[in-house]
Amino acid sequence: MLLMEMSALAEKNVLIGKFEELNKGYYNEMLVSVNKINSYINTISLRPTEDVVAIINACKEVTAEMQVYILERQQEFFSYIDQLIDKRVNSHDCKNCSGSCKLQHRERLTFFEISYAKMVEVFKNNLAVFENMAETIFPNIVHLLQNQLILLESSLTEAFFYETTQIKPLIYKMQQAIGAA
Repeated sequence: MLLMEMSALAEKNVLIGKFEELNKGYYNEMLVSVNKINSYINTISLRPTEDVVAIINACKEVTAEMQVYILERQQEFFSYIDQLIDKRVNSHDCKNCSGSCKLQHRERLTFFEISYAKMVEVFKNNLAVFENMAETIFPNIVHLLQNQLILLESSLTEAFFYETTQIKPLIYKMQQAIGAA
């Protein structure tokens, strides 16, 4: 039992280390981009034309969704890792559950894919507002906003790749250890 607990805690530490890398290398940087976008929005909000209002609304939707996206992922990853460790330490075997346990495990991993796809759609819908916007009264700021949104979208894709290649396999390994995969 002690060996299983030590192994589970070692796996948890590896997962938490990977998650901290994800947090520092991607999520925190994404939040910096969100803050820059919000700062640019404040600047162009001073003289709102019809074009500027469309840009502001698009940017606000992206930044609000991104903040929720990051917060949900941070909460969901830690919560789920703790649940997996508890089940492992308590010798839980999901193969002996009524079936709802396996479903819950699949839903957890599916959540990450669905929320990523939703965020990609938010970007797709809102980046379109920048087409033909070079004629605004704030062409430089509009260009900066567009670049920040593109960087943010790229960071989103990189973070998802990191999650998929570095974290998801470790979660899957922990699921296997409790008979959930």
